[in-house]
Amino acid sequence: MSIEDIAELEPDPLEIDSRHCGECGLRIDQHRRVDTPEGPEFFCEDDLEIQIHLAAAVFADEYGRTLLLPPPEGQSRESLLDFVPTLASNLWHFPTIHVAGDPVAKLRGHLRILVYKKQNGSLHFVPAGKVRHTVTYRAITVEPFRISVKKLPRIKGAKRVPLHEITVLPVSNLTRKVARAAVAAVSSGAKNR
Repeated sequence: MSIEDIAELEPDPLEIDSRHCGECGLRIDQHRRVDTPEGPEFFCEDDLEIQIHLAAAVFADEYGRTLLLPPPEGQSRESLLDFVPTLASNLWHFPTIHVAGDPVAKLRGHLRILVYKKQNGSLHFVPAGKVRHTVTYRAITVEPFRISVKKLPRIKGAKRVPLHEITVLPVSNLTRKVARAAVAAVSSGAKNR
């Protein structure tokens, strides 16, 4: 066999395809690959479920109001796997961040960027349980933390809404579940006193 014959047997190297699948959200090159005579074909895994862990900050002032962040202005057609606005259906949502490790530390760092204040260290994060949510091929777990403040911080673009009536703005089911958990955390805290 000559070198030319061996070169013909080796498949051409594939470039990494960074596009995201419309069905599961993974990059195309992360799919199951099947080589066919026409070229490689990529398939979604049928039983693939991706675990996503988030932490959400639910501010609440003395009047029962909270803050919701706006949907992103320039919506990309490519949905990133754990891009929070995408997981919140590109609607109004609580300040939320993807976490691995200590959720309070990550959330505190995220809020430091959003709020631009040094009071961040004095904020008291009250855990509000865990919220589970499923979106196509994604199992989402959110750890909401209720943060009681006298006055809501100013965050560019955020709107103040009643915590028990966040649906005055278009919100996702995930955001509704987080709000219910935050309200329930205060109710259960009051019963335990």
